[in-house]
Amino acid sequence: MTNLSDKRARAIVTGAVTGLCAASAEASARRGASVMMADVSAELGEATAASFCEQGLKLAIVAHDAADADQWKSDFHQAESLFGTVNVLVNNTGINLAKTIEDLSAHEFRQVIEINLIGCFLDVKKAIQRMKKAGGGSIVNIASNSTQNVVPLTAPYCPAKAAIANLTKVAAIHYAANDMTSASIPYIRARSKPIC
Repeated sequence: MTNLSDKRARAIVTGAVTGLCAASAEASARRGASVMMADVSAELGEATAASFCEQGLKLAIVAHDAADADQWKSDFHQAESLFGTVNVLVNNTGINLAKTIEDLSAHEFRQVIEINLIGCFLDVKKAIQRMKKAGGGSIVNIASNSTQNVVPLTAPYCPAKAAIANLTKVAAIHYAANDMTSASIPYIRARSKPIC
């Protein structure tokens, strides 16, 4: 099965300008994979992407709004025009609004769900449509340890990440026969001291 360490990988990595997925995108490109970095803050990664291209790496960046279904179609077309059919998706897009439940508005709650969960659903849906035609692929959704261990001020974030973990399981079971794998990773940020 194709994964990010495979030279045959043609990947889209979301939320890829900083942190875990930025490092994954770079490492994968250095191993020979073709990587499209997608992020709402694409301008932050443009210099990095240009530097990688000068080194001969197959890495590009595109501005990306996770909750926009039409933009997803455009992102896949752009990646495929550069690299060929996408066979790896790493979904790391996510936000949190650090407020108590009583201070959080319904609009704010929906905003986090829209970006984190609906955005992930749109990512996975578009990837599945292409991977089925290509004969298989790999989907990795970055979840969170908060799917099991919740912390204060994450009222919309924790439910969204728990739903992502379950969405990933549904995809894994349903599309296994299409030579596709889906996995969620409980991303744990290192902390210098306990948060509660």
